[in-house]
Amino acid sequence: MLSEKKLFLFDIDGTVALGDVLLPGAAEFFQEIKERGGQFVFITNNSTKSIADYIKKFRQMGVSTDPQNFVTASTASASWLRQHAAGKTIYTLGTRSLIRELEGHGIRRHHGSGHPGYFLCAGCLRQRTYLQEAD
Repeated sequence: MLSEKKLFLFDIDGTVALGDVLLPGAAEFFQEIKERGGQFVFITNNSTKSIADYIKKFRQMGVSTDPQNFVTASTASASWLRQHAAGKTIYTLGTRSLIRELEGHGIRRHHGSGHPGYFLCAGCLRQRTYLQEAD
């Protein structure tokens, strides 16, 4: 049944890898998908890493990927913001990777104090709290 499938969607954390270690058999499975003419896409709600971060991570784990292999919370957010907030400046709370990903998709980000406009994009902050960021 799997041999008939052409597109495979995977979560990353805890599904194909634990931290920076692939689960046993994962690399071979991805290679087999490619050899059969299929495609795999990783979908993650982790906003702390950019697609570039994930490409590097998978390369270090022995799996060759490119940007088309990933849909992240950051890229989904950028897509939504381009559709619903085109031309607006977005107040953003999140990691540098989230900010770089949004800016790479043409999203203008608010710099400085205050909260202009109606749009806030908030991702995971590991070193600071949202209240500290708002100051």
